[in-house]
Amino acid sequence: MEANIIVVGLGPGSKEHLSLGAWDIIRNADNLFLRTTNHPVVEWFDENGIDYRSFDEYYDKCSSFEKVYKSIANSILTETKSGTVVFAVPGHPLVAEKSVEIIMELARQKQISVKVIPGISFVDLICTYLGKGIDNRPVLVDGLKLETWKPDLTSGYIIYQVFDRLIAADVKIELLEYYPPEFMVQVIRAVGISDMERIESVPLYKIDRF
Repeated sequence: MEANIIVVGLGPGSKEHLSLGAWDIIRNADNLFLRTTNHPVVEWFDENGIDYRSFDEYYDKCSSFEKVYKSIANSILTETKSGTVVFAVPGHPLVAEKSVEIIMELARQKQISVKVIPGISFVDLICTYLGKGIDNRPVLVDGLKLETWKPDLTSGYIIYQVFDRLIAADVKIELLEYYPPEFMVQVIRAVGISDMERIESVPLYKIDRF
């Protein structure tokens, strides 16, 4: 059965991280949507004449990320009335992608079929840099929901969705409840984007100074 929605992972950064399967679907899509154009591979799409629409405006119109993701999901499902929809997101569609999670739940309720085309996630690249295998990967933690999280101090964690200095300050305050100020952490920015990537080891109290 042909999928009504095809969700494609764009990988974490450059076009080299985009799979051939994903690229084949994208270049042949009649109805392509991007969650955001804020991704390095989009410039390559433009160079190759790929026609797409994005949901960037939703980030300005909606008052929270939760509302952004719900609005995107509802729009994608509405578009299926006109045919198969290809929805492309950064990284891997099933790793820290709330919009995809909502789409899949709504599609299940409405008996709309969804196919997922995997992509390399930011977690894959971070674990590669840290030398971590699949058996000892750090646990993913949403940086916007730390108030509900209590760490196991013997485990490693990747805290994502730290979009700006203000969020980084909130993360720091929460972590200082459990770790000493001099506790060393890795700050990783724009992983997989060669001209923007930054990886540094710093004490916890400095993480909001970047």
